[in-house]
Amino acid sequence: MKRRVFVHAAIVAVLWVGARPGTSQADDPVPVPPAPPAAPAAPGAPKAKPGAFAQEFIASLKMGPGIQSEQVILFPLYLDEVPAPFAVHPTAGGDGIAFDEPAKPRSKESLLVKVGPVPTLILGGTMLEGGFRDRMVINDHVIAPGTTLEVDALPASTTKGRRKAATPFRMLAALAPPYLREEATSSNARTLIPRFVSHFLEFRKDGDLRESFAAVVESEKLGEFCFVCRRAMASWPKAVTGASVVGGIAVVRGRVQCLELFGTNDLLAAYFESVLRSMSFAAAAVELRAQKAGVPIPGKDVPEKTLEKATIAAKELFGRLRQASYLRDASDDAKSDDAYRVKLPEGDGRMIGFGGRLVHLSVYPNDPFEYALYNQPLDPLSGDDDEGSRAGLAELARREAQGSRLTEAEKRLLDRLRNR
Repeated sequence: MKRRVFVHAAIVAVLWVGARPGTSQADDPVPVPPAPPAAPAAPGAPKAKPGAFAQEFIASLKMGPGIQSEQVILFPLYLDEVPAPFAVHPTAGGDGIAFDEPAKPRSKESLLVKVGPVPTLILGGTMLEGGFRDRMVINDHVIAPGTTLEVDALPASTTKGRRKAATPFRMLAALAPPYLREEATSSNARTLIPRFVSHFLEFRKDGDLRESFAAVVESEKLGEFCFVCRRAMASWPKAVTGASVVGGIAVVRGRVQCLELFGTNDLLAAYFESVLRSMSFAAAAVELRAQKAGVPIPGKDVPEKTLEKATIAAKELFGRLRQASYLRDASDDAKSDDAYRVKLPEGDGRMIGFGGRLVHLSVYPNDPFEYALYNQPLDPLSGDDDEGSRAGLAELARREAQGSRLTEAEKRLLDRLRNR
């Protein structure tokens, strides 16, 4: 686990930042630091430096002006020239791919992924409902044609969400939020997603008792906010006239959440909705809670200043990306010679290639704010310390007073805490 600075929950309201709906669609690129010159290859050198193909790709990238929607601001990354067609097929939508649980799993929650007759990309953060327990795929993989690969995964539901009988897997429309994807690659904690989900169970549909990411992300309340964001961002894959948009930098609530980069515009377009849902999900949940609590979101009425600060943060991350180093991923889950860990001056990421070309790269800057929010489950009896119990009592009492729907377990828990 990376070292982090713990942020006290009392500053939550201060750090919420939003922006009015609207777009900025100018075609002029935002100035960014120039790419460092490529080091000349040594005479007779047998191989290029690790990740050299990614560095060449990134050296040609430009960053467009931000597209705004509520609390999400997205900066398109584009190339002036269209990359050559790619043989890699996306898994977006679930076509041509099947999931199963291995009889003798390599790790506790690993999955079998079977693909059709073309090389297939499955993204880290892919969320699945089914089997004996819901799962999230941890890392990116390009799976060879007609093969079955065992990949590492984490549970995406609470222990209560484990099924007595396995059900067919289905791929959810949303990737996991950047926080979960980043934490999964660094900690592999099996409690990671259940802890996160515990903070959003109040948004489930009436009568939906599933304690899982699937139940939360399919909430009608969250869906209304996410739909507005997706509609405003619909121009993202074609945001820059005459260019090939291949990625973007997302700034949510005033903080850079992630950088997503694909090898072609076709791959970006295929994953557009699932990536965007992952960016807008947590922002929508924060917005809803702010409304319930009657807490104003600082910056919501000054979108110009919000965009200005977001642009500075995005430019800084883009500059750091050009200085990144690449280390081959030697983990058991990395079955490709083109799997890399990406090391930036601030922040880490992952990159997968195929045939000497970049397929997908993601970078997640460290975010101690979200770590402080979601590192502990909402259930105050998860630990024995009195301070945690008092905080849990206050949170449950606040939700009850605001009319939020508590689960039966939460109601019993609230009664027990009050009687202590």
